[in-house]
Amino acid sequence: MKKRTLWLAISTLMTLSLVLAACQPAAPTTPTTPTTPTTPTTPTTPTTPTTPTQEQPQQQPPAPGAPETPKYGGTFNYVITTDILNFDPPKSTSAATSFALTNDMLVTQDWARGPLGTNEDDFSDAMVDPKLLGGAVAESFQIPTIGTFIYKIRQGVRYGLNQGSEASRLVAGRQLTADDVVYSIQRDLNEPLSGPRLGIPEAVKNASVSKTGPSEVTLKAPVDTWRAGFYWLWSSRLYVPEVVQKYGDMTNWRNSVGAGAYMLTEYVPGSSATLIRNPNYYAKDPIGPGKGNQLPYVDTFKLLIIPDVSTRMAALRAGKIDLAQLVSADDMKGVTKTTPRLNTGRHRVPFPVGISLRLDKPELPYKDIRVRQALTMATDFDDIVNNYYVGNAVKLAWPSGPSKIQEGAYWPFETLPQNIKDLYTYNPEKAKQLLKEAGYPNGFKSKIIVQNLASVVDLASVVKAMWAKVGVELEIQPKDTGIYNTFSATRSYEDMIFKGLPVDMNNLVFMSTFYSEGQWNISFVRDPKIEELNREMNKYVFIDTPKLKKLFYDQVPYILEQAWLVPIPSAFNFAIWQPWVKNYVVQGVGALGTWMNWTPYVWIDQDMKKSMGF
Repeated sequence: MKKRTLWLAISTLMTLSLVLAACQPAAPTTPTTPTTPTTPTTPTTPTTPTTPTQEQPQQQPPAPGAPETPKYGGTFNYVITTDILNFDPPKSTSAATSFALTNDMLVTQDWARGPLGTNEDDFSDAMVDPKLLGGAVAESFQIPTIGTFIYKIRQGVRYGLNQGSEASRLVAGRQLTADDVVYSIQRDLNEPLSGPRLGIPEAVKNASVSKTGPSEVTLKAPVDTWRAGFYWLWSSRLYVPEVVQKYGDMTNWRNSVGAGAYMLTEYVPGSSATLIRNPNYYAKDPIGPGKGNQLPYVDTFKLLIIPDVSTRMAALRAGKIDLAQLVSADDMKGVTKTTPRLNTGRHRVPFPVGISLRLDKPELPYKDIRVRQALTMATDFDDIVNNYYVGNAVKLAWPSGPSKIQEGAYWPFETLPQNIKDLYTYNPEKAKQLLKEAGYPNGFKSKIIVQNLASVVDLASVVKAMWAKVGVELEIQPKDTGIYNTFSATRSYEDMIFKGLPVDMNNLVFMSTFYSEGQWNISFVRDPKIEELNREMNKYVFIDTPKLKKLFYDQVPYILEQAWLVPIPSAFNFAIWQPWVKNYVVQGVGALGTWMNWTPYVWIDQDMKKSMGF
């Protein structure tokens, strides 16, 4: 069995984080009745519930030693594996990779609370804890009543001015205003392919945004879907009204203008994108010897598009790449054996892949829980962990996973009730029995849509071989990335889809993969018990995190028993970076709220690099 990196993580995760990142969610709506609201104007540290806590194997701690004084300058070369297909997120379901560097969010995770600061957040999660959010373009926020979000827009935030760009000259480095924020959120409410429109249509219909003060913006969401407001709360990136008005949209990379740390100056399709430092960037380094320094530190940030893994590893050895993420254990071992100078850190892919089954079609067999449980028992999770991933995976990391902010909501496999452990233990004979009881003594035929990437098809083929042993004939249907993303975003697949599964805060806050209106409810689940759980959890989001976690924790065995999807073990991948790269923090790649968040803080020790002959 080949052991490959699960490159589904690349395009799926980037899509999740960046398609959503432009005022879009990474998790869906949630209904319910109001309760006592409130939230401080700045996030507070959550307490830990009394339910069991677990290990967090996601990442290694920062290297020991005294922090170094940051230095400005240099070029940072970062490798990505797929081309940049989108420069205007609400206009496409494809990943807008460079947008994360050019257009900041309203709020984001707090760097000072991360691994280089207080370490309250390990940045490994697929979504930051709401109470660990820090200000970005919005310096603070509050929730005076459930369903109402008030942002205080930071003064002095200016758009980058790139004299070589006609669109940038049009904006002329002006100050970002509350009106711009209103425009940006409203644009996402109206654009058919935006995250809110695709993921939370019911909430969008009744949501409103308005300027309620010179530097104040108020977003109102229906009370029964008020958590949808978190989409904008922590994932809103901002557009420039006059650019969209003049050019129609920002789909042409030359129309890229934002208030982020970098400005896009060149794009060569299939090869690279070049960004330069925004000297007008508003953010300061909050911690360490560089505290108070204007960010970013790097002069030039290059996105190198290198699909071939052997070419990427060769570039790392040659010092042509400063950082590679989502590297498999095999590739990590190979490159570090020949190039011991390289630093490595392990992280769990924040969106483990899974096989989702359409429960809404009566002509398909998946409405019957016995069929779903049979497919689960026909999947050898331990074999995938031990042989496919060579031990570098978590057997069961859905619906919640092992991370710092999930303490109290996650069940390690060994702590689950025996019937659940049995269900997720390979037992083809029991699977055959269940299929026979459900009326499929000879199994059945099924189809699954996957991304047309060798590693994805390879892993799907592993599952196909397992299921064949119980009579289930799985037809794998590879789709190119753009087509696959459309199927995924619109949930228009015929039978099954092989897809990244939002976990962690996505499910804890939004119930996103099994609540009926959830954006990532890709199995079309409608379960009265979950609807009631959703209504109850709605009372505690952002108000009582320990209570929220306890409610979720108590229902995890039920969720797993229903087997609405087949969660594939969650792989550990590796980040590899050069010794001259400083201030980098290993994190969950693709995580909304943390993806690419390190880019303003990282710096290059150019003296060290030169002394090493590079």
